[in-house]
Amino acid sequence: MDSVVFFLFPLLSLVVVWTMGLGTSRDDYLRQRGSLVGAERVQRTGGTVALSDDERKVNDSLMGWKLKEMATGQAPNGTFPPAVHFFTAKRLIDQSLVFKFIKKMPKGAALHGHDFALGDMHWVVKQATYDSNCYMCFDKSNLPLFHFFKVPPSDKDCQWTPVTELRAQSHDPVKFDEELYRNITLLVDDPDVTYPDGDSAWKRFQSLFGSVDGLLLYLPILKKFVYEVLREHYEDNVQYLEMRGLLKQTYDLEGRVYDREFIVGLYQNISNLFVKDHPDFVGLRFIPTSSRSTVNESSILNDILEVVELRKKLPGFVVGYDIVGQEDRGGSLLSYIDALLYPSQKGISLPYFFHAGETNFEDSSVDLNILDAILLNTSRIGHGFAITKHPGALKMILEKDIAIEICPISNQVLRLVRDLRNHPAADLMANGYPITIGADDPGLWGATGLSYDFYEAFMGLGGMWADLATLKQLAINSIKYSGLSYKDKTFAFDLWQKKWNTFIHEVAMEI
Repeated sequence: MDSVVFFLFPLLSLVVVWTMGLGTSRDDYLRQRGSLVGAERVQRTGGTVALSDDERKVNDSLMGWKLKEMATGQAPNGTFPPAVHFFTAKRLIDQSLVFKFIKKMPKGAALHGHDFALGDMHWVVKQATYDSNCYMCFDKSNLPLFHFFKVPPSDKDCQWTPVTELRAQSHDPVKFDEELYRNITLLVDDPDVTYPDGDSAWKRFQSLFGSVDGLLLYLPILKKFVYEVLREHYEDNVQYLEMRGLLKQTYDLEGRVYDREFIVGLYQNISNLFVKDHPDFVGLRFIPTSSRSTVNESSILNDILEVVELRKKLPGFVVGYDIVGQEDRGGSLLSYIDALLYPSQKGISLPYFFHAGETNFEDSSVDLNILDAILLNTSRIGHGFAITKHPGALKMILEKDIAIEICPISNQVLRLVRDLRNHPAADLMANGYPITIGADDPGLWGATGLSYDFYEAFMGLGGMWADLATLKQLAINSIKYSGLSYKDKTFAFDLWQKKWNTFIHEVAMEI
């Protein structure tokens, strides 16, 4: 006698599958198997997206490329890029037809990125360190420090020397610049040896900002850098960018310093200028942040109050607030709870975009940031790596329609996961949870824009079934879950849709 098994999927009504009893025919078995496979495919990210004739034609080619690359990775002695460290995989990804397709594809919005790590560090070397006022020294830990001076101060612990002079003294200026580049990125030849665990990767990662800050906090370079970040995303076929930042004090050669309000206003002006130069780009919005590694609750409250004022002065541009830094070594959201509850208690609107669950330590206070973020009505969750360990949280993000910002390369480089096929977001994609793809700090690991993370998600997290509908849904999600107003979301979606249709038509004509 047949028995009944009930499968409850989070986004579908109850699916009933009849298990096979004795005497079941092969045709009945295959029919039931097909029903189960079909139900799972519909469940996945993009599973309900209907493709046009042109999209189906394009999808056939895309899946041909994808399955060939996956077969190559499965072959004896083959290398599957998502299964190895990005520093090793990048060369292979650059050669991929799938990656080249994704790079040309309109991807919508980049919602998770940190200001000073969003741009290509090769650009920083060329633009900042060739300035005659750029000086360099090494601190006691041999970390390179940079600063711009008319005349450098005398410092016995840090002998400031013009970078242009050091370059001229080197035997090989090209090699000198490459060493500078390596000094302001995580890039190494043997990442699995150099960064065996999360703490070692994070220690190096956080130290880099001591070098990068000295180059980018100089006002003339900062202006150029923000414009360059927008240009790189535009060239990567991203239509909109949300940028997080700590808003550290900026300076110029005359000794003037500039506060947070000035810097946010500067970002807005640069965004407006870029949109004027590129009318088919939506622009930039900003999420001010605090660091969980250096602040106490009173500092968090002061930052929150400042962000509230910035939102009043720059409405529509400052979209919310976040707390950033290594969760395993920083304060939990609960440790700041009185400050974080303050806006709602006073009837003040302040959307949160919390980093939460960027950890492997289940049930720790840091792991429970996932629950606190949801209870604090976060608009999105940054990383959310630990969320699959919290069934209550999974249920609540569906009820509240909270998207998880997945940053696959960041999670791999910072050692939360080694093989991206094992990333928890593979489960989220299989079950159709609301997710977006973010790049986090691409400049610090030799990437630009969003395409590398889209590739890793498509090939590594999505499995063999992820197809053009998956990519389309991820792009749609990025606009849906952005911090834009309803009016601006409508404009952004219309702009993306036109670009998407043109892209599909052009690819279909080439096939």
